[in-house]
Amino acid sequence: MIFKTTLQYWDCECEHDYIHPANIAVCSVCKCEREDGPDARVTKVQALGFDISTVTCARCGNISYDQLVGDTCNSCHGGIMQ
Repeated sequence: MIFKTTLQYWDCECEHDYIHPANIAVCSVCKCEREDGPDARVTKVQALGFDISTVTCARCGNISYDQLVGDTCNSCHGGIMQ
């Protein structure tokens, strides 16, 4: 199963409150570091009420998450999602 993820948030190892904005480098509870935590799933981030309606594809420009397949742009079938 493919999950859409976002570079704007990441998951730490905590059981609760495990989604952090990308600008938070370390979880203050479990001490997991951003570089060690996976990118957060879009559906879980949106369920918490955070706005992640668009991303930027390095190849074709701004697109919405509806146009993503995994981390790949469905419009141009490539690019780096930021």
